[in-house]
Amino acid sequence: MQYVATKSPVEALQAVYAAGKHKVAMPWDVLILQSFMAGFYVGLGGHLALTVAGGMPGIGKSDPGIQKLLYGAMFPVALYPIVMTGAELFTGDAMVLVVSLLGGKIKPKQVARNWVVAWIFNFIGCLAWAYFLSYLTGFFAGDPWTSYLFKIAHKKMELTFLECFLRGIGANFSVCLAVWLAITAADVPGKVSMMWWPVMAFAAIGFEHCVANMFVLSLCMMYGADMTVRQLLRDSILPASLGNVVGGSIFVGVVYFWLFDHAKATSAVRTSSMNLVRHVHHPHLPHQDHPDHDDHDHHDHHDHQNGNDHVIDDHHEPRTKVVPLGTIPASRAL
Repeated sequence: MQYVATKSPVEALQAVYAAGKHKVAMPWDVLILQSFMAGFYVGLGGHLALTVAGGMPGIGKSDPGIQKLLYGAMFPVALYPIVMTGAELFTGDAMVLVVSLLGGKIKPKQVARNWVVAWIFNFIGCLAWAYFLSYLTGFFAGDPWTSYLFKIAHKKMELTFLECFLRGIGANFSVCLAVWLAITAADVPGKVSMMWWPVMAFAAIGFEHCVANMFVLSLCMMYGADMTVRQLLRDSILPASLGNVVGGSIFVGVVYFWLFDHAKATSAVRTSSMNLVRHVHHPHLPHQDHPDHDDHDHHDHHDHQNGNDHVIDDHHEPRTKVVPLGTIPASRAL
């Protein structure tokens, strides 16, 4: 069996289905703890990003783009343990569970359960890191870090509801794209590299991620930033959460479900892949643009629908075998 470094789009979609089924099957205690840990990991990434970027006030004044880039470059540390340990991040669930719902793998009430629990305990996890490991430890007491925190709080609280909502769309589009790319990678180095770029981009650009704001703005309040809990929830967390749901569920989830689960799209993806394989091994063979006219490809399409997806080479032998969905271990779904 030949090693393949990435999953095909259709295989990635099957992995998302498996992940969605696993997530909604979690017992309450596991779901709560995994949700808490996701918030805790976001605290780790946010703490690192604030430490590095906030410690460079000179660069922030002369070259603010570099300071933003450094902030973004540090923040992806948060997503690595979330994906690799299967933690429950509200914003990631916006994509995974909506795709699984559209695919008929889970029910709406299961989506609601996971979203509510993840949102609440992501917030608690962020508060735990912020209070015990960022505030009581005094890491950001004194300039330049305190001033940097106040500067962040001021900029975020100046946003209108619409601005924050739209920035929320961009943030979770980026995060869910990172999750999807990580799913396509077959090994850890591939997953790490695929996650870094989109998350770095959203953090450096300044998009609004509700869970990141749960950590950063709560920490700002602990150090004395001028805002109330009501302002935090109404003017930042709420619009960012709504935007995050739209960005992850529609711009990644719905789009990729339509592209890779739709019957015609699936047939087109498989035909293109088979033509590429044939061209690599026998460049002079004509491409088969109409697989429905070929008996073998017609049967292969039915095999795909039955969950026995495989790629056929010129000798009609399987090159890459995909494990049937029901046998995918939960820990390997992503």
